[in-house]
Amino acid sequence: MLRGRRVWLQLESRARRRRCLRPARCRVRWFDEKGAVHEEELDGLMATCMQHEIDHLDGILFIDHISRLKRSMVLKKLDKLRKSAA
Repeated sequence: MLRGRRVWLQLESRARRRRCLRPARCRVRWFDEKGAVHEEELDGLMATCMQHEIDHLDGILFIDHISRLKRSMVLKKLDKLRKSAA
């Protein structure tokens, strides 16, 4: 997939304990290596995977999806691990 983009995205809450939204369905459009345009509607795990890959293309990491408090906790743990490895 080259230059993939979401056309639309439908979110649903799948994880009750984590209370996070995951893509239930999405429509994506992309170009293949020959320049041909493709468009497809995906659901379930494929919608989640495609959203993950498009996030990578857009420079978005999982840490960008979490709250400031959780992000702060993750970054503190990462800093602690870096210091202990040095």
